[in-house]
Amino acid sequence: MNTMPLKVSSTQVNTKAQEKLPLMIKVVLFFSLVSIGVKGQVFGFNMSGISWFVPLIVSCFIIGQRVKRVSFPVIIWLPWLFLLIGHLFFVDYRLIDPRVIPIQRSLQILTPLAVGMAVSTYRPSIMLVMRFFDVLRLFSYCLIVCQLTWGNLLSFRAFAAENMLVLLLCVVFANRYLMFKELKDLQLWLILGGIPLLSVTRTVIANTLLTFPLAFTSTTLTRRLFFLGLICIGGIGIFQLPQVQEKMFFSGEGKLSDVGRSDDFATSGRSAMWERLYNEAQNAPLLGHGTGAGETLTYAFAPVGYPHNDWLLTYFDYGILGVIILLVSILLTLWHGIRAQRKTKDKNIKLLFMAGLSAFIPFMMVMYTDNILVYASFFGMLHYTILGFGYAVLKTEKNARLSQRIPIN
Repeated sequence: MNTMPLKVSSTQVNTKAQEKLPLMIKVVLFFSLVSIGVKGQVFGFNMSGISWFVPLIVSCFIIGQRVKRVSFPVIIWLPWLFLLIGHLFFVDYRLIDPRVIPIQRSLQILTPLAVGMAVSTYRPSIMLVMRFFDVLRLFSYCLIVCQLTWGNLLSFRAFAAENMLVLLLCVVFANRYLMFKELKDLQLWLILGGIPLLSVTRTVIANTLLTFPLAFTSTTLTRRLFFLGLICIGGIGIFQLPQVQEKMFFSGEGKLSDVGRSDDFATSGRSAMWERLYNEAQNAPLLGHGTGAGETLTYAFAPVGYPHNDWLLTYFDYGILGVIILLVSILLTLWHGIRAQRKTKDKNIKLLFMAGLSAFIPFMMVMYTDNILVYASFFGMLHYTILGFGYAVLKTEKNARLSQRIPIN
């Protein structure tokens, strides 16, 4: 019996080189751009809603057809899934503001998970992964063009939610630069990093600056400290800009020591909302008030439903139990992903995992000051696409190793 490993022919290599991006990835990239470049309604539906709902439907269809091929560690997220779905059965709609739709919020939160599962059912080649990063680079420039074309030209002030997508792309190209040391990645990072600055989106600016020091991609401590030093210098310079000073302080100017402490520090009304929600949350600290309760309370004294603090909103709606389940799910995903990337030596596969895992850090930090948990179109879908693609190609590599061990009669 011959036990020589199977060889991959040149024809097979060429076939792989001609592979196209999976449908699910195309859908995510397309609707991510649509959510930014197309505003208003189509057939009575908001484009922002269509941009996450269509990918959700496509994801569910793909999962239904290929459920046995899902390689994303969905078991980690089952408690979170059951919590969100379970709460929907106990919503008292008589107490919910008519503008609040509990099932919509739950589906928005779960859409990235469905996308990650769907993407993980594919079995891409390494060549396709390399092409994926090239497409992401093109996607990034298209995003910038969309803002310049359909936005307010050089006024990015209305580019708040979209900045989350910019932040995610900065995470990707910071990790890619550290992995491959290609100048084009650093150049793109600098271009993208300027968008949150023009938008004066404070938390996103801070997290964008931290994408290099906090990147999961392996690098020397000296290099991390070097980037951290640059970030500190750049951050201090940005803080002194008139636009930033105007956004940070009611008086239009202040010092770093005044941030978060002085009465002059501007929180855009967040402090008042947070205090009221936190005090009310103490009435049901363990299990929370239920899906939609936090938005309903916020609507009672503010023109918006989301209090710009996803950790607080999760605590209000789902209690300490919900916060713990969400946090543990994220931490277990980080642990599982770090272990998974150790199974390969290919840099492109490792990059998918490093970028996907690194993105959880700014995600958790932005949750303190924004509604990123429901920003499926602007962060979650592409985030889980990257991570799901990592698990997909890792499965391809594993299958290839197993096939090479099969003896030939």
